[in-house]
Amino acid sequence: MSLDQLKKDLIVIVVVSMALTISGCQKSENQITPNGTVDGGGGNVLCEKNGKSCSILDLVESKDRTPFDFDMRTIAQEEFKEDFERIQKNMSATILYNGNPDLKAVFKENTDFMIWYLNQIMMSNKSFDSSDKSLRFIGAEAFGVSSEKVKNIQFYFTEKEIPLLKDQGYLNIENPEDLKQVALQDGLGQVLVQKEFFSKMNFKNKYALKLHEALLFVLIQMNKDHLVKNGTSKIRQFVNLFMAYNFEKATKGSSDVNSEKVAEAFKALDIPIVKARYNLIGEISDTQNSREKICVLKRKSYQMPDGSFQESANYYFVRNEEVISNEYAMDIEFLMKIQIYLVNRGLCIFKPTVCEIKWVTEQSQEMTGYAVHVQGKPLPEVNKDLAHVQEFVLPKYKQARICQ
Repeated sequence: MSLDQLKKDLIVIVVVSMALTISGCQKSENQITPNGTVDGGGGNVLCEKNGKSCSILDLVESKDRTPFDFDMRTIAQEEFKEDFERIQKNMSATILYNGNPDLKAVFKENTDFMIWYLNQIMMSNKSFDSSDKSLRFIGAEAFGVSSEKVKNIQFYFTEKEIPLLKDQGYLNIENPEDLKQVALQDGLGQVLVQKEFFSKMNFKNKYALKLHEALLFVLIQMNKDHLVKNGTSKIRQFVNLFMAYNFEKATKGSSDVNSEKVAEAFKALDIPIVKARYNLIGEISDTQNSREKICVLKRKSYQMPDGSFQESANYYFVRNEEVISNEYAMDIEFLMKIQIYLVNRGLCIFKPTVCEIKWVTEQSQEMTGYAVHVQGKPLPEVNKDLAHVQEFVLPKYKQARICQ
């Protein structure tokens, strides 16, 4: 890494965070740069714009040793009490749900990636799964993102006051009485939160804080240059509009903010468009002929109290009768993401067979409609619109090398 690049990376971390110990600071003609080393012997300091003084807030010494579990469900339950079930149901079905059309109107071409990535980053500690068959690894393989960049942010409390960063570009600290710094992120997915201020925030503002830190983490991983230029100003603009748009619709049923305004604010974040690499399924499968590696999709069934068997909504992959994946309720695109994970790790290849489209009738309304069938068995993604199954679902199964 060049010296210029090292300085640039350090400036980015200072702009968005605080950390470690101070040894001093320097001021160049146009910016303030840290003076220290990257191994903890200084650097990453908070300096006033005039360069006359520096503030110390040591991440390691200030935080509790164990991160608190920033679980939005628990916070909602505490605040809304008897109204919790309605709020929780609406939130879980709309805020960061892949089937929410409002999100597609905001994230557009990046919808699939952003919903997966933000959900992983915002996941509570007790829900986050770091196992090598988890959604974290499946998504990382599908989108071609290093799994090291996919983790849930760890939040820590401090009772100390956090110096205010006016981060409209390079580092600048001011302390007007009407503004308070609630949280700072260290650039590595750890966030220090001022405990007293946090306790006074309502559910909506706590959710906004968590979304803000998640987007900051995304930009640290994917576009540091944006942070050098803008600080977190564009993130704040987007979060404010998103909460006024999607959150209000989820909890109150309507919003005065239109989707295009929110979409423009998201576009201004300059997050690169990332697509799932579905082509890998065919590229890898078509170059290998080992029958021992061929995987097939199976549907989960369970035994009823009367001894009969009922088919589940969950599916999983097997190889020579060995279960090779976790079981999930899935649509075709999620199924294909699991396939990418399996072929990319050398666990499976897929060889197409004859398919047909038939009507399925089951107890669940969601499982009644037209579906692609293999050997008489319905595959995931049932839809009452025959044209949708013919024009969208079946071609996907062909791309997945499930169907000929």
